[in-house]
Amino acid sequence: MMTTIYKNSPLFLNATCYKKPSPAFYRPLYFSSENSSNTTLMSLLDTFHIPHETISAFQKKFPTGSLNYNFAGDNVGPANPNFLKIQALALAIQHDTYQSIGPIYDKMRSDFRKAFTDKDDEPFLVFLAPTGTAANRLGLSPVLKSIDMIIASDVSHLYTREAGGYHSLNNASVYPLKNTKGKITSAQLAAQIEKFKSHRQDYYAGSSKPKVVSITQPTEYGTYYRDDEVKAIAKLCHDNKMLLQMDGSRLFYLPKALNKSLKRLTTDLGVDILFLGGSKNGMAMSEAIVFTKNYFENGKILNLETNPKQLFNHMRSYSKQSGTLVGQYPAAAAQYSLALENDYLINVAYTGVKRAKELERVLLKIPNSRILVPTETNLVLISLPENATKLIEQRYELKIFPGNDPEKPHNRLVRFMTNYSTTPQQIDELKTYLEEKRILRKSLFYLPIEKELKSLALKVKKWGE
Repeated sequence: MMTTIYKNSPLFLNATCYKKPSPAFYRPLYFSSENSSNTTLMSLLDTFHIPHETISAFQKKFPTGSLNYNFAGDNVGPANPNFLKIQALALAIQHDTYQSIGPIYDKMRSDFRKAFTDKDDEPFLVFLAPTGTAANRLGLSPVLKSIDMIIASDVSHLYTREAGGYHSLNNASVYPLKNTKGKITSAQLAAQIEKFKSHRQDYYAGSSKPKVVSITQPTEYGTYYRDDEVKAIAKLCHDNKMLLQMDGSRLFYLPKALNKSLKRLTTDLGVDILFLGGSKNGMAMSEAIVFTKNYFENGKILNLETNPKQLFNHMRSYSKQSGTLVGQYPAAAAQYSLALENDYLINVAYTGVKRAKELERVLLKIPNSRILVPTETNLVLISLPENATKLIEQRYELKIFPGNDPEKPHNRLVRFMTNYSTTPQQIDELKTYLEEKRILRKSLFYLPIEKELKSLALKVKKWGE
């Protein structure tokens, strides 16, 4: 399906802060729900009047086609040209007349409200941040004090990859729970809460108090929490005067795969605070923090700020203090309006899920390989022979974990990630490369075995003579 995103803007045409783009820029912009990465680097350079020679050194380092060979993470994929164009339009409008940016914000808020609420008068707030770490940090800022604690998985991004960002803002601590395929369970959480309660009866003054449970959806291992799992964790949180925060940096990969709306995956399951990621899906410096109706209901019990206007001012103050309040918010707001319009980003992100399943089928043809967790989103976590890992690493960027596979001591644990721009051709190129290196079954037989069988057949023939 092809859909028009926007048409010419008089405000954009009147912008004078830079050289006007080529006439092609003003044509209606279209996108395809299958894949929107068909705009080439050179066409973008021509559109924005960037001299080709300015990237000559870049092209020498990365020859044509080599930019496609990065399976290390989905946040290293190219920016979606559609988001770049809508962002440029919003910035031009902002430059032309400051008063005109109001409708951009209003449309974004309206789009978010439609995606996450049932009623127009339902309490709700969305706030934007430039990075995922900033979103996690700012989203928890109105909730936590220095004596409070976050409970999270021991592999969560919040705990392992954010340099203590949550701690630097308000000195809160994190208590990690051992993950099971990336997830924590309600039973595990209930047992830990009981331990905290027992401990605090004797040493209340010296104990941090659990205030927030943070889960990642989908997880760092590519698995996802089922509805009943999220509901059970949310109930435990609310019964024990805690809030449930969801790190949804990759949440856009799930709705189409599960045939569920964003609201059904979050608000309806009891999530209080959501970080909704954009950069892992081709957006440029655009992350969103969503306070659902559950936050405003449960926040009153916890004596938190539940006036949306006051909460917004609080978020602005913390954002300014942490250096993440930027002046180009219309650009981020416009990107999210596009992302939510007609489920655009949900459809685009699903491309990454399909490519991951195709990639899994290719990698499983490597002898002695095994999938560590089911490939349910855009991540393939696999155990590969060490020689195969080294050969793949010579050409592709990968995430290789320390240590070896406990079940296969000569195997390494490797993570492959796809994204919205991954194409079937890239998967085929990887397959061809593996066949050329003779680490993939090219036919019915694995090649070295096939060679041995031919040698044995010659010996049998000789003996028969």
